[in-house]
Amino acid sequence: MRRSSLILTIMTFVFFWFDTFGVAKQGVRWRDISDAGVALWIFLIAGAVIILLQLIPALLMFFSFVGTGTHIGYKVVDSVKDETPATETVREVK
Repeated sequence: MRRSSLILTIMTFVFFWFDTFGVAKQGVRWRDISDAGVALWIFLIAGAVIILLQLIPALLMFFSFVGTGTHIGYKVVDSVKDETPATETVREVK
């Protein structure tokens, strides 16, 4: 199985290399780059939107961790307060 996968990978690489070799030899012309203006802006805007959308779960996770941590911290402080002995003296009833 590994041998057939390796052969298939090498054949695919060689096929694509020979298929695009003629185009790559010619190089990139200025006309090819000048036609990409709108596509470049769409790519940049879409990339910025995707990156900014990642902030939503990041902020949710950050504030949930902070909230959980402070809640646990307050629970520990409250339990320490409850465990401390009372400082009031108990009056004896006669």
